[in-house]
Amino acid sequence: MARQICQHIIGLNPQRIGDLDKFVPPTPVSSDEVDDVEAIDDDDNDARVAEMDQKKESNQHEELIHQDFLLNSDLKVGQILLDTGIRVKAFARFQLGQDLGDED
Repeated sequence: MARQICQHIIGLNPQRIGDLDKFVPPTPVSSDEVDDVEAIDDDDNDARVAEMDQKKESNQHEELIHQDFLLNSDLKVGQILLDTGIRVKAFARFQLGQDLGDED
């Protein structure tokens, strides 16, 4: 499984790991809940919620634990780490031809 996590990091390029202790696995949303949310008609609130969701989603796509797992997009990487007991302490991802800065 560790090799598959490495493959995920190579493929999806997360910027950081994220706090696994604060990770909450996503829960499936029922169609009733979607209907309830759609029934609320408050344009200002909708705009604020959409902006917050976009910011949160952008942040989460950069964190390893919140990304959909490369080999099974039904799972988040955080859930796999919790289920397997694997702890990612750090990672470094290099790209062929990547500029690593000045060499003095």
